[in-house]
Amino acid sequence: MKPRPGRFSIVRGLIRMSWNKQNLYNLAARRNYPDLSRRTLFQQMWQAKKEARAYHGGNVTERQFVSAWRSEPLPVFGNTSGEEGARKLPPMQTLTFSPLERRVDVAIFRACFAPSVYAARQMVSHGKVLVNGQQCKQPSYLLRDGDMFSVQPTAIPMLSRPAPPAAKEGEAAAAGAESAAPAPAAPATLSNGALKFTPRPFQQPWMFVPEYLEVNFNTCSAVFVRAPMVKPGKCEVPSPFPPEVHGLAHEYYSRNS
Repeated sequence: MKPRPGRFSIVRGLIRMSWNKQNLYNLAARRNYPDLSRRTLFQQMWQAKKEARAYHGGNVTERQFVSAWRSEPLPVFGNTSGEEGARKLPPMQTLTFSPLERRVDVAIFRACFAPSVYAARQMVSHGKVLVNGQQCKQPSYLLRDGDMFSVQPTAIPMLSRPAPPAAKEGEAAAAGAESAAPAPAAPATLSNGALKFTPRPFQQPWMFVPEYLEVNFNTCSAVFVRAPMVKPGKCEVPSPFPPEVHGLAHEYYSRNS
């Protein structure tokens, strides 16, 4: 899938859900989040919103994201005060973009079946994805707890059929001597239908599966177990940004809702 021009621009430096080498460079170059202490509060919220939306919602429009954000409010349980003797939980604002994790195209990327969320969106629109045994052509389909989705193995770019073994020279010569007229070549097939896994370049930093997914790579399927949640010391929503960025982005959408 050819990326849109400017999507992985090094000048803009926005991080996306992709294994693209330019995107990996932008991620490696972002060692620390820029200091926004000298900016106004609105500028800080706008910068955080722009950075977080580029990664978590780069495949949806602003209206689609706001609709998904309003559909699933943040939970109110847990201890985020950091009292003495208690294990502090991350701020609940880190779950601002958790509704987007239910999208089937995002779930396919999180399950490592596609090199980018844009390629996963193309898989869904081309009818290569099944949800609970039914074909799904809507990338915006929201998975429910316990839903199972699967991808056709031939649609996964990391899987390919190995080349058939070459015939020996002696056997080929004998076969040519027996038949004067060459027979039409039959398509090469594997006896067990197994596909070969070939890692993509720059794939290793993204090879992880969130805890809210159960993935079976043998059948190219996964189960959306539950919604992402916060735990002591971490948030289950994968993100390259610190919790403060999610908090500022949540404040931006709260003020404009």
